[in-house]
Amino acid sequence: MYQHMQIVVYGPVMPEHADGSMLGELLRAVAADVEQGEPGGQVAVLSLDGGQTTYEWRHRRCELREPPQAVYASAAARQLPAGLYFALFHGRDRIDQAMDDWGYDGPMLPILAYHVTYNTTVRVRLPTLDEAAHFAEQCGIAASEVDEWVDVAMVDGLVQYGGKYYGDWTVFLHRPDDAPGTAN
Repeated sequence: MYQHMQIVVYGPVMPEHADGSMLGELLRAVAADVEQGEPGGQVAVLSLDGGQTTYEWRHRRCELREPPQAVYASAAARQLPAGLYFALFHGRDRIDQAMDDWGYDGPMLPILAYHVTYNTTVRVRLPTLDEAAHFAEQCGIAASEVDEWVDVAMVDGLVQYGGKYYGDWTVFLHRPDDAPGTAN
């Protein structure tokens, strides 16, 4: 358990043309009041048009548990060692293949981390350079062009891996001590 502070701010939506300075001014004013021990209050913020907008705020402290993590519950996943995995689903042999079912499950690959940029580029960090090179080759990327981080090959919205194409992917944390089929 750890302490968490929740601050709720009430007021009109900030205008679309507002830059970060208006939000920054609001947050600095609230933070100053919180530091002084205030349980809540009002803050007036100057808007870009020279007007003034008033926001109300209050805060509370609460105890939180460790943030929950999803547990993937397939029988195949339960056989894996503990760790973080990148899993592929809804497989097909060709990009243009007409699907009358969900397709087949793909591999569940151990990773250390993943990163998505602008929802267009997905990168995964593999445990070793050898695994990164193998992953890259399966995605059609020259192994000489990678370090531990490898771009996931995306073709028409599908993940390309091992000469197959997958319409769905997930990242899941597997902990063998968790009961099968549950999320904590």
